[in-house]
Amino acid sequence: MHEKEGAEQSIDTTPSPTAEQIYRTLFDFAPIPIVISDIKGNIIEANIWMLEEFGYSLKELQELGAKHLYEDPNARSEIAVRIGKERKLRDFEVRMKRKDGTTFPAILNVDPVQRGTAIINLTSIRDITKQRAYEKVLSRDRRANNIIAEAAFNTTTLDEVYHKVLVGLVDTLGFDLGTINVYEPESKLLILKASTGVGDDPVELSMHIDDESWVTASAARLRKPVMASDVTKTEYYKTHREKLDRRKVRSLISWPIIGAEDELLGLINIASRSVKEIGEEDIGFFNTVAGMFVTVLAQKQAEEELRESQELFQMFTDNMPGPVYIKDHESKVIFINKFMRMTGMNQDWAGKTNNELFAQKTAEERTIADRKVLEEGPIEEIQRMLGSDGSPVTYRRLKFPIPRDNRPPLIGGFSVDISEQVKAEEALEAAKDRAEFFTDLMAHDINNIHQGVMASLELLLTGYEMKPEARELTQNALNQIHRGVALIANVRKFSQLGEEKAKLTKTELATEILTAKQVVIQSFPHKMINVDIKGLDSETYVEADGFLRDAFFNIMHNSAKFDISDKPQIDISIKKDDKENFVVIEISDHGSGISDEQKEKVFTRLQGRTQRSSGIGLTLVKQIIDRYRGSIKAMDRIEGDYTKGVKFEIRIPRVMS
Repeated sequence: MHEKEGAEQSIDTTPSPTAEQIYRTLFDFAPIPIVISDIKGNIIEANIWMLEEFGYSLKELQELGAKHLYEDPNARSEIAVRIGKERKLRDFEVRMKRKDGTTFPAILNVDPVQRGTAIINLTSIRDITKQRAYEKVLSRDRRANNIIAEAAFNTTTLDEVYHKVLVGLVDTLGFDLGTINVYEPESKLLILKASTGVGDDPVELSMHIDDESWVTASAARLRKPVMASDVTKTEYYKTHREKLDRRKVRSLISWPIIGAEDELLGLINIASRSVKEIGEEDIGFFNTVAGMFVTVLAQKQAEEELRESQELFQMFTDNMPGPVYIKDHESKVIFINKFMRMTGMNQDWAGKTNNELFAQKTAEERTIADRKVLEEGPIEEIQRMLGSDGSPVTYRRLKFPIPRDNRPPLIGGFSVDISEQVKAEEALEAAKDRAEFFTDLMAHDINNIHQGVMASLELLLTGYEMKPEARELTQNALNQIHRGVALIANVRKFSQLGEEKAKLTKTELATEILTAKQVVIQSFPHKMINVDIKGLDSETYVEADGFLRDAFFNIMHNSAKFDISDKPQIDISIKKDDKENFVVIEISDHGSGISDEQKEKVFTRLQGRTQRSSGIGLTLVKQIIDRYRGSIKAMDRIEGDYTKGVKFEIRIPRVMS
């Protein structure tokens, strides 16, 4: 370390309670699980972090022994052999087991230490579950981004897009073969567009969606992913076995590609000739890629040990894999551990204060921090510095008071190297930024295409004579483009909701509802929309922001869209719940309604498909209302008959005028 906390001096040899307190406090405040055991695996001591991590009491650990902490009890024997050969163990990865039976990956560092005539092992344990999860998510996200980026920017035809995405998925997930089929609704056929790994075995160029002998057709018909780790152990695939056996398929994923209007676009199918475990990570990865693909297409025990606390304290601190130091109440250094001495600290610093060790500004900052520890208790901070090889190193540093009987408290400190975790988090954030960049870029280009198409269609409708059938088709095409523009706008709003912290202000409800009403009416020039509002006054206020208008617009827009009549009727009722201080807004329509099964799902568009849902408008509405600490639910306009229309009830905290 190039920032110096002080130097070692002789350990305080006052009576054992003082040494005991220092040792116990340091041992318990070590921010990682630490256990002390003999060479036979009998546990002597464990700190509080160890007990909390594994769920055992110290007595239970002592009765069980070290081997019960491993998922594979033989791992302890392997560690003992390694220590016998290498004298110590560094960064040994193994799976550990808690009292409740759950397991986790961990890194062990073991240091044998001579204590009297016996040898004890000082073992530190670091849970790397989050690190592995970060790395796995990062790897999957990076692969997904690369697959989509390659398909989006290094191809010229749709066939090339299909091929690049398919090959990328098969290679990334370690499968053997795959196909992509595009659905033609007129013929109800799934048309082959790309294949890989099929060899000389001919692939069907098309199949009917109602052909039950094909797994692909079943997934398309159900519009739900079909997945199997081993098709031979699932009764469902019995009717498909002939075709699966022909290509020796054991594992498969058949994933429907659903468009912005909830229409079936096609399927991505990949398969393996060996058994593949398909987990949540694979499903999430596949869901991300499939979603992005649509856009491309349109992580001490007893008194006996305490009497030996001074020796254990020295062993403990000198075997910690990071800096440890102690200062007195005047910020004078009285101890640094072996780690600090080996990285440039000097014992001549014993007895020196912050002012004698650091530049004026740094000394003042450290003295203020030391006083804060003594007055308020432990503090945690992040410290960045250069390592011995010149590379950046990040430490999580913990400072804490060490109480002493009838004497001023001391200041203890630990640092834990978290450089790898920081690197993983930074890399994950960079991957997220790249994904957002690609989304923005593609959305921008698609919007430019939309504008050109809209201009051409509007010119056709206003400047040319057309047959009624042609005019209707042209108008339908223009409506679809408008929907695409709205979908992109909603996607951007999702991004903004996630990026911006809610800044809510006193907002007049009437203005937001009336403005949204006007925009909805203008959005459907060929419909005579009637919006009847009751209970609205200019003295009703809520805590909201600019997204409130979008929420009302999306609900009324859906009501108008799903009402097949030329004169859609929308009824809005505003009431005040004075008891709970809420404003209750009810919006009812006469459209196709929402079934009981879909009433909850309609607000979770990103987690599945709904019959009524179009785009992601209602999911956006739910997130906006949640932003205001409110609630929304869907009900039947006429209770018991969902086909007569839907009623949305919105509750938002009221602000007194």
